[in-house]
Amino acid sequence: MFSIYLIICITADLVITVENNLLVTVGDIWRPLLVFVLLFACCIIIHAIGISALSLFAPKGKSFGRFDNFFRRVTIETIDFIMKVVKAKVHVTGIEKLPENERFLLVGNHRSVFDPMIEMSVLRDCELAFVSKKENINLPFFGRLMLASGCLALDRENNREAVKTIMQASKRLSEDCCSMGIYPEGGINKTENVLLPFHNGSFKIAKKAGAPLVISTIRNTERLCKRFFLFSTDIYLDIIQVIPAEEVAQMTTAQLSDIAYSVMYDHLCSRVIPDGNTESEGARFSFR
Repeated sequence: MFSIYLIICITADLVITVENNLLVTVGDIWRPLLVFVLLFACCIIIHAIGISALSLFAPKGKSFGRFDNFFRRVTIETIDFIMKVVKAKVHVTGIEKLPENERFLLVGNHRSVFDPMIEMSVLRDCELAFVSKKENINLPFFGRLMLASGCLALDRENNREAVKTIMQASKRLSEDCCSMGIYPEGGINKTENVLLPFHNGSFKIAKKAGAPLVISTIRNTERLCKRFFLFSTDIYLDIIQVIPAEEVAQMTTAQLSDIAYSVMYDHLCSRVIPDGNTESEGARFSFR
């Protein structure tokens, strides 16, 4: 999508520049550049309006079960477009560790609103959806797309409703609907701490479904909001460890939580990214 808009804007810019004789001297270079920026801004606005209108037709309701393939593709394409605009460069390691032909629960640390978007895009072949706070699902337009993509709303203020969501996520795994992701920290970590305390209940999803637990980390996403449009940002997504379903069944949620916390903490502490420095390990993921 990004490439298509880029080609359209460049072509239109050339036509407008030639037809209106905007580039006479070297000092006039700002004119076609300004036209390009305006054209691209128009593409973003038109895309946003189009997606907003399309989202009105997305399935909705708490009882919505299997995600809708069409709207999931629309959501992923929109995510890819956003990631191109904010200049996210994602480096991925450990993809080969993911269970083959088996649904799983992905757990990881949470640094920004971009985390689930990046992970849904990178793991698109796994048909990953997230348990997200209800405020996100209630967002106009985009919330409807999230719901149609398989995401579930979690009411953190209502324990009874939260348990229902956990059970529904587990059911989606056991019924081979989609893989699920959740952030055991319970929200975005805005502190200086490596990790926030985990909510053990998050791991009930894998326990109840008898599904593998995939432990991951993501780093540097908090910098995207500070750097987008101006500088590219290297994001590091690592699949660290997979606990098979048979081992998950033998552990308590507290034990799973402790293992996941320890694995994530050790990995994050060993992979700190100094300011101004980047890492080069892992395969590079390009947003399509």
